[in-house]
Amino acid sequence: MSGLGLSDAELTALFNAIDVNKDKNLTIHEMRSELRGINAVQVLTQLKQVIGFNNEKKFNETFDAYDGNQNGMIDVLEFAELINLSVKSTDKEEIDILFKMVDQ
Repeated sequence: MSGLGLSDAELTALFNAIDVNKDKNLTIHEMRSELRGINAVQVLTQLKQVIGFNNEKKFNETFDAYDGNQNGMIDVLEFAELINLSVKSTDKEEIDILFKMVDQ
């Protein structure tokens, strides 16, 4: 667990989302480009609360509600709707970064 309250898996997912060229190193360009204007930890924490992450029934119901075509997967547009539910000020760039984080 990090000082930010993230598990090792969450830290790895965040790192991988920022590591655009997947070389297992972050350049200053990647950091600046990928983290500009986003507070991913706060957004993910809010998302966990909204979707009922610790309540399996609520989590499944929320997932199904945003899986528009009911194919058992949430695409980036469906994910954007879900993120906008939890964080009203999230823009497209932030949504794309968050989607990359959870689509591992």
